[in-house]
Amino acid sequence: MLSLDPFNLVCIIVNLIVLYILMKKFVFGRVLNVIESRQQMINEEKAGAKAVREEADRLKKEYEENLRQADETSNRIVQDAKIRAQGEYSRIMERAAADAEAMKASAQKSIAQEREKTMDELHGQIMDLAVEAAGKIMSEKAGPENDSILYDAFIKEAGDVDGAKDE
Repeated sequence: MLSLDPFNLVCIIVNLIVLYILMKKFVFGRVLNVIESRQQMINEEKAGAKAVREEADRLKKEYEENLRQADETSNRIVQDAKIRAQGEYSRIMERAAADAEAMKASAQKSIAQEREKTMDELHGQIMDLAVEAAGKIMSEKAGPENDSILYDAFIKEAGDVDGAKDE
């Protein structure tokens, strides 16, 4: 069995107290310093992580703002291009309308000149017929019956010339 001697018990208690004091002086101080330094390092790393997170959030917001500005810029560029394209379209359409109007005027002038030329030719043919009819009248004997026949022939020939104009 185990017996406890009072002297042994006192020695054990004294040994424990001495051991505690020595450990407190040499071990616990160093361990506490290590623990404190580690706690401080952990706190610094947390603060650093928080700063990095805040910097990342700031950069993210900056990136999103730059992206929004890029979208606005691209939309503005597209709008400007549409406006320039519409202006170019209008300018081309105006030029095409002016060219068409000029071509129309030129065609009308050409038609008028052709008509004048045709009218001059017809007048010349009518004059020739009139001269020819006058020559026939002079060559044949004059009389109301011959005058009527010549007159009808002249009208018939003049009508054929006029009919050619209407076609």
